[in-house]
Amino acid sequence: MFRLVSLSYGGRTLIYKIIVVLAFFSLGSDMIFYPGFFKKYLFVSPLIFFTLSLLFTLFLTLIYKKEKPADDFIFFRKINNYFLLPLIFALSLVFTTLEYLNYPNYIFSTFHIHLEHLFYLLVLNLSLTLCFMNKEILTRNKKYLIFGFSLFLIYSGIAIKSWQGGYFSSFIDEDGLFENLQFFFYLASSITAFLIALREYRKGKYIFAICFVALTIVMFFIAGEEISWGQRFLKIQSPEILVQYNAQREINIHNLNGINSYQYLYYMFVSLLCFSSWIIIKYLPRGIRSLFKPFIPPWYLTGYFLPIFFIYFYIKVLQGTHLEWREFGELLLALGFLVYFFEIHAVKS
Repeated sequence: MFRLVSLSYGGRTLIYKIIVVLAFFSLGSDMIFYPGFFKKYLFVSPLIFFTLSLLFTLFLTLIYKKEKPADDFIFFRKINNYFLLPLIFALSLVFTTLEYLNYPNYIFSTFHIHLEHLFYLLVLNLSLTLCFMNKEILTRNKKYLIFGFSLFLIYSGIAIKSWQGGYFSSFIDEDGLFENLQFFFYLASSITAFLIALREYRKGKYIFAICFVALTIVMFFIAGEEISWGQRFLKIQSPEILVQYNAQREINIHNLNGINSYQYLYYMFVSLLCFSSWIIIKYLPRGIRSLFKPFIPPWYLTGYFLPIFFIYFYIKVLQGTHLEWREFGELLLALGFLVYFFEIHAVKS
């Protein structure tokens, strides 16, 4: 990667174009024929070209910053934005929905299309679109991009759930990817909230500072609860009282008997509060509105906060059976809080 910096502008763009074309071709081949088709005949996995394309896209974005290599990529950009992206997005949406509504492997048995590789193509398309997008456009449309990313995550969850191989199940396992990500999101939220509290304190806004200190403690507490305060990592034995009264026999509070049965109410309440507060505040008196406005999550975080409400409404109220979606909804909520604190930190800087 360091040698790429010393290459000429034309050399970098040429290598990038070759890698991207190979990524599309290899992923498309495996999508249409069978996983491993490209590697069988050309001895290279499509995921290598896919990964290199993403890394090179990030590299070019960082290198050129404001001076995006737009002129040399006009044809590339038009093909991607006006043909490939709409086509692959539409196919991904339709095929994923059909797969989820029917049965596992429905798309492959009917259309001979492998959804995993179609998903990789969509990710590649989106990364190229963002790379070629002007920085001013990115800044101006940041809210819509944040909201769109939440929709993409929801789609990704549905897509991965429909894949063969049990990836989704492994992600929602105890100490799985989703739980660990929640821990990091809440921990990062706690740190960010603390930084906001420090800044507000230095400005003399002591009430705001106290509020964000409280949020710091809440976020840190939730982060600790997510990993049972490091119990499994540190291999700490649960006290006898927790073995007796904790549903999972772990060092945490949220799984205590009598509390764990009502967790869903917390999630539904927080979800509705975060979703509806930006609507409700419009109808409050001006004085109250100005007081609470700094704490109100913006509308474009709806896609992160609202899914957990519908998930628990379906499970608890409608007696639904798809319990595996709880962890995914909680993950979106955790990410929503992180983006929320990032936005406050950025706006008030």
